[in-house]
Amino acid sequence: MPSSMLDPYGTGKSAEASGPHNRRNEHTSGDEERIPTYAESSAQPAIHPEELRQIQQALAESALTASEPAPPPLDTPQSATNHGPNTTTTTTATPGAADEEIAGLPGYSILDHTQTSFSIHGTFIHSPTGPVYQLSSPLDGRRTPFRIRRLRPKEITQMMSPAAQPLHFDASNILYEVTAPPLLEEYHIFGKRRSCFPGVLELKYSMNKWRVKHVPRIGAKPKEILASKRVGFSPFSSGRLDRKKEEESSEWKDAQGRVLATEVLRKLGDGGVVPSIELIPDLDQTWREVVLTVWAARLWVAFGKERTHVYGSRLEGGSFASMPGSSPIDRLGGKGKNVLQ
Repeated sequence: MPSSMLDPYGTGKSAEASGPHNRRNEHTSGDEERIPTYAESSAQPAIHPEELRQIQQALAESALTASEPAPPPLDTPQSATNHGPNTTTTTTATPGAADEEIAGLPGYSILDHTQTSFSIHGTFIHSPTGPVYQLSSPLDGRRTPFRIRRLRPKEITQMMSPAAQPLHFDASNILYEVTAPPLLEEYHIFGKRRSCFPGVLELKYSMNKWRVKHVPRIGAKPKEILASKRVGFSPFSSGRLDRKKEEESSEWKDAQGRVLATEVLRKLGDGGVVPSIELIPDLDQTWREVVLTVWAARLWVAFGKERTHVYGSRLEGGSFASMPGSSPIDRLGGKGKNVLQ
């Protein structure tokens, strides 16, 4: 017999001598082969106390995570206490699921539901009490992808300090990301958190409206969930990038025609502009952040350098305003670049 058959692994022992029964006999005696009784096996601790403590701690932590309900699918109807837009399916969403999930994230807090007014100053979205979201680039920039993230309480405190320093955009802490697929006249929005909508949101200007369609998974049929139209819109009016019309209010409606938000581009005396939006007070956290993201993404698309080059200047030399009377915010967000540059 060849030596390789006798010792295939180079251990100095033949394959026959290395069989499972013989290997067990090498390390055990006849007494150790006897199956212990239940009393004998239960008399000894099955695990080291320190290992048991670590396992119990891990189970407790995982139980907290498991208790956080997943956000309701977009094609799931909201219950009477969950004030998201109504849709049609056979199940009912868990009220406040998104809020509970966000509350469990380290450094995150739930926005007060009474805060319904938001405005964009530089690269920050503000509520009346201060900045709450950060944009990855100015609205008139064309850097892709365009991202939005939620500010941590610590960052908000730092920004409100008189000695505030420029805040770096944390790309590892993204809420939504907007991309511009080549050869498509639409923009794709991807959620990066469990509290976000699953799948992809498609933003497109079609038939005199900005429309948002939701594709929850690959192969699913897109379903329109939001649409924006200027108040008092006429089918005989001119293009979508008209500055005067942009300063008029526009409404975001859900698939059932309910108004979720009203936006307007306020013009300041110094020539700057402040994009503002007013949400209805009964939107849950998931829907509020979707509307804010779509609103900012729409402005980013419309004010982008390539768009303004194709369709002409909309602001006629104007600029995006920073938070008035707050020099730290000016340093953090800046007034933004002229859209003609």
